[in-house]
Amino acid sequence: GWTPSGLTRLIYKYNPATGDWSFSGSLPNNEPRYAVSTAVVGTHILVYGGANETKTYDGMQLYDPALDLWDDLELDNAPGAAAYAATAFEWQVPPTHKAVMFFGGTDADGAARGNALWLDNIRGYTYTLPVNVPKLHAEHIENVAEPDSVIKGYSGTLTALTPLPVARTEHAAAMLAPQGGQVRVLIFGGLENGQAVADQLIYTTPCPDAPEKPVLTAPANNKTITLTRPKLKWNAIGCAATYSVIVKEGSRSGVKKFSVSNLQVPYVKTSALTRGKTYYWQVTAVNAAGKTKSAWFHFTVQ
Repeated sequence: GWTPSGLTRLIYKYNPATGDWSFSGSLPNNEPRYAVSTAVVGTHILVYGGANETKTYDGMQLYDPALDLWDDLELDNAPGAAAYAATAFEWQVPPTHKAVMFFGGTDADGAARGNALWLDNIRGYTYTLPVNVPKLHAEHIENVAEPDSVIKGYSGTLTALTPLPVARTEHAAAMLAPQGGQVRVLIFGGLENGQAVADQLIYTTPCPDAPEKPVLTAPANNKTITLTRPKLKWNAIGCAATYSVIVKEGSRSGVKKFSVSNLQVPYVKTSALTRGKTYYWQVTAVNAAGKTKSAWFHFTVQ
């Protein structure tokens, strides 16, 4: 970042127990840069992008502050050069993986970006070098019994998500609690079209799986009602794009008396039903990844 004397390449670490700052190391290749996006990944610090007077960076690296070592993060897809990209991260999204999300920023030409990136499956690996390979630089060698033969590297999976509605830079992001299987991120502040903005938006990731099972709430199971056009209700499913409902007379395999699809709300009023009859009903939650059916409930119209 910038200091009173200019752009710096130095890294400092803070000890909250003592309140002290200490020198830790330097940025990759000893190149100074600013507007770097960072995230904590386990015991490492993930660094993406940033810029200096001559270029905007496009790679991702992992820094081990305990050893003052840098490693490139190998990715199948290039993230693109960016400065000022907002970062949100959660150690266990999805379960057993460490995920990091990046939003917007400024590209190499100085234009605001609107892209959203999802990085997960960050993992280390080792492999043995052939004996005729010369000794590599020490910063790439893992501290093992035979450092000349075993190399450690890191890789991850980078996925492009639905872009932001408007390109934004110099903003901030924070991970919110997941809802219905979807990851949510609060994005706030920054610049849009060169103008400062104070609004907030919540970015919601696409659902990775079929919706959760709907829970029917009204009428209660085995209830006797008086209305011939009852309002059927169930819990809202965060990952459901639409709902479908079916009502059958007498049993689950009985004659269909009412059905509807593509509902976007967790309730519907049936067509007129016959008094003195028992009706069985079920709800199906649907999204692009699949569909999930509720249990069957039944009620009697008095």
